[in-house]
Amino acid sequence: MIKSLTMLLASGIKLDNNFDTVVPIIIDPDIANGDLNRTKDILRLYQETRNQIDRPDDFFYQEIKTVNELSKNVINTNPDYFHFSLDSVDNSTFGQYIGYNTLGSDFAKNQDDKSFVNLLYSQSNLNSDLSIGFKGNPNMGSIVLNQFTNSQDFNLFAQTFGPDDAVFIVNSIFGGTGAAGFPLLLKNLRGNTNLPHFANIKDAPIGGLTYLPYFSLNQNGEINADSFEGKAKIAIDYYNRTIISQNKINVLHFIGNRGNTNIESYAVGGSGQRNKAHFLEVAGAMAIVEFCRDINNYSTNNGICTPSTVIKEFGIEHDNPVISFDDLNLGNKNLIQKPLSKFRLYTQYFEDKEGFDNAINKARWTKSNIKLVGKKRQSPCDEEYFKSAEYKNQVSAFNQHFTEWIKELSDNKPSFHPFDQKISANLYKRLDTQNCLLIDDQKLRSGINKETGKANKTHTTLIKLFGKSTEIISKKIPLKVNPSTNVSKVFRLHDGQAGTGWFASAPIQQNQLDTIKTDGRQVATSIPSPFARIDLVKSAFAWVNNQVSKIVGAIHPGQPIPIAELRQIFEGDTAQNKLISDAFDVAQLFFKYQTINDKIEIVAWNPTER
Repeated sequence: MIKSLTMLLASGIKLDNNFDTVVPIIIDPDIANGDLNRTKDILRLYQETRNQIDRPDDFFYQEIKTVNELSKNVINTNPDYFHFSLDSVDNSTFGQYIGYNTLGSDFAKNQDDKSFVNLLYSQSNLNSDLSIGFKGNPNMGSIVLNQFTNSQDFNLFAQTFGPDDAVFIVNSIFGGTGAAGFPLLLKNLRGNTNLPHFANIKDAPIGGLTYLPYFSLNQNGEINADSFEGKAKIAIDYYNRTIISQNKINVLHFIGNRGNTNIESYAVGGSGQRNKAHFLEVAGAMAIVEFCRDINNYSTNNGICTPSTVIKEFGIEHDNPVISFDDLNLGNKNLIQKPLSKFRLYTQYFEDKEGFDNAINKARWTKSNIKLVGKKRQSPCDEEYFKSAEYKNQVSAFNQHFTEWIKELSDNKPSFHPFDQKISANLYKRLDTQNCLLIDDQKLRSGINKETGKANKTHTTLIKLFGKSTEIISKKIPLKVNPSTNVSKVFRLHDGQAGTGWFASAPIQQNQLDTIKTDGRQVATSIPSPFARIDLVKSAFAWVNNQVSKIVGAIHPGQPIPIAELRQIFEGDTAQNKLISDAFDVAQLFFKYQTINDKIEIVAWNPTER
């Protein structure tokens, strides 16, 4: 999602209410992750390009900084500072991280911690390589990520947090790191009194975006895509009880895609994990823009949100497999159509032979050696500039990422394909004409370095020039037009109310969760707690109670009780039935303890004594 937000900001979209700086923070133990490193590279290139623009007013208007830059008040485009590190996860298994082999196993002395840990984690969990993440196990992630809230990086974030700042957390509910990190971060932001500037942080506006499943995998292994929706159901119920009902977050956005046909290549982390850009990530980026726009609607008193947590979901006006600008609601269309059209025209101009190749050293705006023209009117955008390392390694490299992003959005499912592929040579000629008319405008120039005679901010003229010329020409860019349909679509897994754009919805309750159809045969690992299984048992009993209540509540006086239907619930083979069966097995051991106490012993596990 950060890739899509960066592309929207590059195209000139601005955050309202004086939010002048975006500070992305990425938490991921998988430092070799292909998508992570691509995102860091995009952020670096955005910064390097923007730092060479004097007072940007269109493209690259919004400032992006690292926490390190804010804390030290320096310009340092090291992309590693966007990524907060985790200690002791490289070349370490989860068992090694928690010191499993050092735990006591002396049953006779009531110090059998090892067996207790075995109740909470499987052998597969204990052997799991942490350097590539948590592989969809937030019950592991909640232990490892707990160190983050006491880390130097998190402390640095708190030190730079001002009274007018806000937080927006993005996570996936069906994975490992995001599913584990979101509740933990929120808990600390609202309640960790040891944080610097805690008074600012605990009552700051906090928004969230939780991704429900919106893609599948081309094979199953350690990560099983068949479990994604089951995990989402369990985690949503957990969020309802621990976050939403307690009003810990001002606004929480949910988005996913039921029955999606988007298939990603299977990869357990590492460089092979490089998911294609997706339309729902563009929608997520728009959620952040709208959060900043509506910031005055959100308030918090002593860590409790007033008004209560707002739930939002996202929909489009027309349910087309290939989405165009016209399929968005009017607010979303007005937000992104013009900026993306302008930036796409600008980047495509340099890609197509009919564009820049026909202009260099010919068009007035690319020449700096025109006779009888004063030095001030010579163009800084000459052949020397376009051959420079700064242009190639910053501007051109970022543009290539944008082109790749547009293509991936188009190739994905659902496809976001708002542009026709071909821009006419005539449109490029009109763009050249505008550039030539504008190039003498001194407002598009940077100050000159007296020692070198070069512009202080290398990319000022190019970026500002195309910001203005595309403003005039972009209305003519060919756009995709879909057949009209009266059927709207909300991107979710469950049945619920209709709406378009990011509309105010309601918490996803049990009757709506029941419409998310899963086989229910796997015990989900989507609770971000080491005691996840205990919580799952509680949920299992609540699930049975809800199923029975629906059947019994529908019986009219005099009607027979549908015994067979009830028995199917009690004797089913779902994960809930298995959890309840296990709980009853344990309960029976307690019940019969007096008669079997020569075979078993009940040992209290008190964490304060460990």
